Amino acid sequence: MGPMGPLWRGSSIGVFLSVLRLGSKGDMRTPRSLKLPRRIQRYQNMVTDFLGSLELVGITGSARASGYETLEGELEIWNNYAEILADRPVPLGSDHPIRLRGTVPATSKPPLTGPRQEKSRTPEARRAPKVRRGTDPVMLSRTSEHLVVFLNSDVKIVILEPLGWIPSKVKRSKDAFQFMKIVLDEDLDCQSAVDVPSEWDWPGYLERVSGEASNQELEIEGAVIFAMNTRATKNMNQKLLECPLGMLSILAHQLQVALAGLTEQISMVTYLMAFGADMIETQLKSPDWLLRALLQSRWPVFTKLAASALLIQARNSWQSPARYQNKPYKLDFLPSELLYPLDEQHQLPHGTTSAALKLRRNAWRRSESYAQLMRALQTSLENAPALRGRHVVMFTLVYGTRYAGYLPRWIQRAVAFGHGARTLLFCLDENTVKVCESHHPFPALCVPGEVKTTANKFHFTSVVVNSGFDVLYLDFDTIFFKDPLPPVLQAAEKADMLLTRDFGTECINIGVVFMKSHPDNAQFMEDLIIWLWHHPYEFCQKAFAGVMGLEDVQWNSIFGDIVRSVPRWAFLDSLNAFVTSTIYGEGAMGWTGREDQIVIYHFLDGTGGVDSSISVRGYVNLFDLFYANDRLNLSETETPLYVQDPQIQVQLDFSRLEGPVQLQACSHLEEAAFPAWKLRQRHDLRNRRDIRPIELS
Repeated sequence: MGPMGPLWRGSSIGVFLSVLRLGSKGDMRTPRSLKLPRRIQRYQNMVTDFLGSLELVGITGSARASGYETLEGELEIWNNYAEILADRPVPLGSDHPIRLRGTVPATSKPPLTGPRQEKSRTPEARRAPKVRRGTDPVMLSRTSEHLVVFLNSDVKIVILEPLGWIPSKVKRSKDAFQFMKIVLDEDLDCQSAVDVPSEWDWPGYLERVSGEASNQELEIEGAVIFAMNTRATKNMNQKLLECPLGMLSILAHQLQVALAGLTEQISMVTYLMAFGADMIETQLKSPDWLLRALLQSRWPVFTKLAASALLIQARNSWQSPARYQNKPYKLDFLPSELLYPLDEQHQLPHGTTSAALKLRRNAWRRSESYAQLMRALQTSLENAPALRGRHVVMFTLVYGTRYAGYLPRWIQRAVAFGHGARTLLFCLDENTVKVCESHHPFPALCVPGEVKTTANKFHFTSVVVNSGFDVLYLDFDTIFFKDPLPPVLQAAEKADMLLTRDFGTECINIGVVFMKSHPDNAQFMEDLIIWLWHHPYEFCQKAFAGVMGLEDVQWNSIFGDIVRSVPRWAFLDSLNAFVTSTIYGEGAMGWTGREDQIVIYHFLDGTGGVDSSISVRGYVNLFDLFYANDRLNLSETETPLYVQDPQIQVQLDFSRLEGPVQLQACSHLEEAAFPAWKLRQRHDLRNRRDIRPIELS
């Protein structure tokens, strides 16, 4: 058996990987004596790199491969996860070591007990894509999981970026197909599938999605009309029999559209696509038919998957390659450092002592980031006095040469308000660590990390909360106008979690988040981290809102209600105290009231650019205004910043608006465009009293 092991056999991606070996039984490298056309050699080398990064699968039984560092390094990471999670529920069998608890509600029916139960998986048993209610789609089948993992793994950039080249070169290359021994006689393009029982216009749909339509606007408009109308997935079983690749193309197109603006549909589309691929394979005699057919056909399934995958991976600034919304499967912390037993959570915030933190820091199995964070918390505990009887820290995460240049003055501003000993920095590259240690009055509070993702704010917060500290998280693109802790701690007398929101909408803004060290917050962060692990395509802020019930991230009545452990929470004053600048959508962002009431100004420059087509005034570098401005003395807290430099007053005036009469709904779509399930779910969640915010005034 090849390096993939049995895990990949029998799934659509298993077929994909099997055939990509091109019939080899071991190393796929081409002997030097065999000279192939450059296009074939390039394709084969690409496949070799892809398979090499997935050799881990055969060893660990895990479908996830993030493409980081070496195989040995990956294996160590996976083994750490497998060991600590050994006592968690394992819905898909013991060969799946990466299983975070909580993804399947205890009240739901048990999901499938094995990844491929061959005796029961007959064609008759799999006629219809029935979803077990209350079960996450990723847990329903190995193929569903593989699809999500494949789209999210860094290694897939190697295989997917050239996919525009594959259909135009490899697919149409006679030499390549002779070498790959691909010969198919079927009507793959379904040109003869007219007057079919499903009444679907397969030839017309192909014309619009294959890139061969005469009018580009007609192609785009027609494709969306075909893929997203209510008839697209009706009679799916019949359509899979009529034109299997066409049906997969519809679902791949729906996946691409959903990623662009309706991510709550992804769970269902992913499940249906995996089901469709599984059903096709069940009906086929040749296990490698699907991939060979996709390579020869005009149906753009690969192209749509490539577009979807690159969209997930490219969630970054408009110009920078930071990819801050990317969520690789490698983490800076081990699962034992992120997820804690319930009995430990229920004791929070007790047990916060230097001895306890030192013991955790010197534990035998711990990550470097965790050890350094324990050292930072110990340093803060010993040097920062308790506030209102509680241990409180603040933190931000930062990386990159550009932002490291602003870090010294960011630290200076926090120190000016007396918070040097409670200001932690999660520095995600070596240069940022050096800059931080050179300018921080307590260098031990500069915590090193490696994984450059905004999801790290959740991981860091979880560790801090579970260590007995209250924490105020701040996006790096914020500036203190006043000391934030007095008003925050005053509000925290009534609530355990505090958030801000947009000025004119119901959308939360997690650029400023306060959490007490409380059992409900610890459980909430665990639920959030677990859900994002299995659904890495979702934006962090929307995922946070989804776990709170404020937005929809999946069809809860089908795939399980993720709105469970919502703490007592409230909004900070987002009109005049914890405010934002105006970047997009005049009326959605901004502030109102008096300048002297502003506590934190969130100037929304986390990406280093804006989408000029929809921004109010184009990109303005507000980091330079606040943190590279010689007119400002950031150590001076008595003289307001807008007095020190009139240009700050100009910036404030630009974003100042009249107070909103009514908050806009937090959605990209009008309610008239919502799926029926979303309308019902929104209504039900709005009526749940247990998740409503507390009124502070």
